[in-house]
Amino acid sequence: MAEVELTERQRAILSMIVDEYIRSAVPVGSKTIVEKWLLGISTATVRNEMMELEEAGYIYQPHTSAGRVPSVKGYRYFVESVLQRAQLSSDEQRMISHQFHQIEPDVEEWTRLAASILAHLADNAAIVTTPHSAACRLKHLELILMQDGVAIMVVVLQEGTVRQQMISIPRGVTEEEIGPVAHKLTYLLRDLSASEIEAYAADLTPLEKQVRDALVRLMQHLDARRYYDLVLDGLSLMLRQPEFVASRRTHEVFEALQSRQAVASILPKVISSSDVVVLIGEENDSPPLHECAVVVARYGVQGEVGGMLGVLGPTRLQYTRAIPAVRYLSRVMSNLLGELLA
Repeated sequence: MAEVELTERQRAILSMIVDEYIRSAVPVGSKTIVEKWLLGISTATVRNEMMELEEAGYIYQPHTSAGRVPSVKGYRYFVESVLQRAQLSSDEQRMISHQFHQIEPDVEEWTRLAASILAHLADNAAIVTTPHSAACRLKHLELILMQDGVAIMVVVLQEGTVRQQMISIPRGVTEEEIGPVAHKLTYLLRDLSASEIEAYAADLTPLEKQVRDALVRLMQHLDARRYYDLVLDGLSLMLRQPEFVASRRTHEVFEALQSRQAVASILPKVISSSDVVVLIGEENDSPPLHECAVVVARYGVQGEVGGMLGVLGPTRLQYTRAIPAVRYLSRVMSNLLGELLA
């Protein structure tokens, strides 16, 4: 069946219903629309238009004598109309940029700050994964002697991740001896993956081999992670929404986020997109998210390293806030990573 083309008035009324329902969480009646927006039109005329919208599947009546509520189709129509034009104010953009430049240039700090900002702007849960490449690649290696026979290996990966690990070294090795080992291995192994480092055939001293093997084990462990590390913020904000108060779905949503199941189901759609992705209701592959909306985007340096950030809440999400917030934070995080990797 061909899609019915909405009239200008029907589009306006649909937008009003979505706006009002997002704001109030109460089904919207014709009287509300006339009193708030369409002062020159009768409630009977608005009711007729609402019946047309309902027959076309854009809104529905949750129970007899109630007003109307947007369907997934109605939300989708609304989202497509605001997807490109919604943006944060210049003042908000400057504030966000200032916050990032006030903290240390550290990927994990950026990730936590991005999640906090997104949760605040959307008044819902925010999810941010740490940047990750297909395989860890070494950027820099440091060795710090702690005591006789023990050193700390500091590994910096290309995506900006920093990991520290204590390793055993032969007794009697001095700070003067261990420093050149780190310098040499960084020079020889920079930009290589764990498998490439393991197969590296250059002549190495026993100490260099020992450090090389510890480095390989650490990088293999990081590569073996099934899902990205995840920062979750604003969950309490989401759970305050009327849809989740005493809902049987609340525990399922929480478990899906904690187990990374939700992230795993979203990632393929985000990675293949160059812009913000909005998934509403059953557009989400993960069943616990069928009563949720997710606004997500990829960030990072194309072909090198990237992550995902977004907002999650009820289908009654503030799309006009969530979409531009996610888009702008994606750009900020991409620029910061690009500077870090330059």
